[in-house]
Amino acid sequence: LREPHLALYGGEDGLDLFRAMLESCSANLADGGYILCEIGFRQGDDAIRVSAEYGFECELLTDLGGNPRIAKMKRRI
Repeated sequence: LREPHLALYGGEDGLDLFRAMLESCSANLADGGYILCEIGFRQGDDAIRVSAEYGFECELLTDLGGNPRIAKMKRRI
């Protein structure tokens, strides 16, 4: 399988696709819904910051090695 170009080359901090997804989902996410997104193990702090900029709370879920790997986001009420 091939990753989309934007997923591999996501801008200066690697989160351009992340931002686009949050922007799109912010108007379409059902009440109580979550967004789950895989992140690079060094992107946790940035994922939290960017999520907050779009009005989402972000919880980081770890992989078996204890590295942040999934951003679980819910719109702030």
